[in-house]
Parts: sequence; C-alpha cells; structure tokens
Amino acid sequence: MKNRKLIYILLPLTLFIWGMIVYKIVFDTNTQEENTSFVQNANRKKTAAVPPDTFELLLNYPDPFLKDERRKVTTPSNSPISAPPKTDKKAEQTVNWPKLKYEGSVRHVKEGVTLAIVNINGTSKFMKAGETVDNVKLIQIYNDSITVNFQTQKRTVKK
Repeated sequence: MKNRKLIYILLPLTLFIWGMIVYKIVFDTNTQEENTSFVQNANRKKTAAVPPDTFELLLNYPDPFLKDERRKVTTPSNSPISAPPKTDKKAEQTVNWPKLKYEGSVRHVKEGVTLAIVNINGTSKFMKAGETVDNVKLIQIYNDSITVNFQTQKRTVKK
C-alpha cells in the first residue's frame, strides 16, 4: 500500500512540472521579444572606442614539447648582440661505406645473446654487439635498426 500512496503524490507533481514546461515554451512569447530588445540595446552601448593593447611577448623559455632540440632565440633587430663568428670545420673524410642491410635479429635463448643478421656487400653475417666483420663494427642492436661504425664514422642502418 505504501507504493500506491507514493504514486498518488508523485504523479500529479510530475504532471504539474511538465505542464509548466509546456506552458513556458508555448505561451510565453512576450519575454523572448523583451530579451532580444535588451540585447540590441546592450550592443549599442558597447560602441565606445577601446585603445589597442601595446605589449611585447618575451618567448625566451624552452619549448616543453621539443625536449632534445634547442630553440633558436630571436632577438630584436635593434639589440647590440651580434652573431658569433663562424669557425671553419675541418673537411670530413669521404669514406666509401660498404653496402649494408639490416635483415633482422635472432635471440639465443640459452645464452641470452642477441645476434643481428647483417648483409655486408651481398653476404649475410651473424654479428653480436661489439663484433667486427670486414672493418664494420656493430655497436648496438635495436628491433628496427642497428648502429654500426666503419673506420671513424657512425651510421644507423634500418630494416
């Protein structure tokens, strides 16, 4: 019986609330006209001239999204700072690299050693990190690339 008493109270209350909502939507059109005229009057009052802001941004902080890269700081044109003098770098030696291709890696389970399959001038070799074959030293093995050293230069070879 408690549920019936609750229904007798809540049902008229719900109908009253929905009736008020429908009444406001359908019959209350005068307030909409008054609101639009109020907005138009408010827009007329805001036509006073506003002086533009004059400021300069100082962007001399590091970019948080470019953690490893350095940002080039621009200075105003009237500053007394001059560009640093250019230093002549010694010409790099041209090294004729052999044809290298990284074909993949194999992990030896019992020994826990990772071997890279490297194609050097058309011949496939199994190499460990730190091993040298045909003057090509394998420095590091990754899933998608390897880092090798030939004479005095480093290079990364991708699959």
